[in-house]
Amino acid sequence: NAEGVDNPWKDTEMHAEVLGPSPHLASEGRSAKHGGRKDSKMTAHFPRVHRGDEKSDRSEHRPGRKHCRYAPPSLPTNKKWLGIPVEEMRRMPACGLHLPPLKPSANHTVTIRVDLLKEGEVPKPTYIY
Repeated sequence: NAEGVDNPWKDTEMHAEVLGPSPHLASEGRSAKHGGRKDSKMTAHFPRVHRGDEKSDRSEHRPGRKHCRYAPPSLPTNKKWLGIPVEEMRRMPACGLHLPPLKPSANHTVTIRVDLLKEGEVPKPTYIY
């Protein structure tokens, strides 16, 4: 057991003592009613993160509080780029091009879309994928 190592569970326990009984601990007594499940939301297990784009009146009243905005990490310039350029990702895929017109043949089946059928008109063949 290392005393100098930061322990996130230890910090949580200290905060729980200051704030009083935890709602998670109170829900454990009711777990028998719900088949062993706790009465807590999934989001209760994660710390609340303040978003920089959401403006709240509370942040203006706390002058000592700092708001950290996300700054993407700086990428080393000596590394070879292994990604795909955005321009190449925006191109039309080869399978998305227009297909050639169907040719009549005696040895294949042609599918007709019934939702496009109109009385008195010859149905047009449709590709199936």
